[in-house]
Amino acid sequence: MGVLVLTVDRLFVYGTLMAPLTCRGLLGRTPYCEPAELEGHERRAVRHTTYPAIVAKDGATVRGLALQELSEAELYALDEYEGDECERIPVTIRVR
Repeated sequence: MGVLVLTVDRLFVYGTLMAPLTCRGLLGRTPYCEPAELEGHERRAVRHTTYPAIVAKDGATVRGLALQELSEAELYALDEYEGDECERIPVTIRVR
């Protein structure tokens, strides 16, 4: 199960949404982003898919991006792209 992570006014992404062309194709623009890390989790391949998932794991860190200044409509578009197997949950990230 994939997870899109909403952190206050940032969305932590760690897979296909890190690609600027993917975001531009979905949103019609490339959002401002910063490198970020989610501690206590690891990225894993999902069997029979082309996308990763993250799971809790002590001592591990997932590197990704913190997308900023997303509208509700843009968040909805990203949710639709990710599908039903993905959910947004609140977490704390470290922006690098």
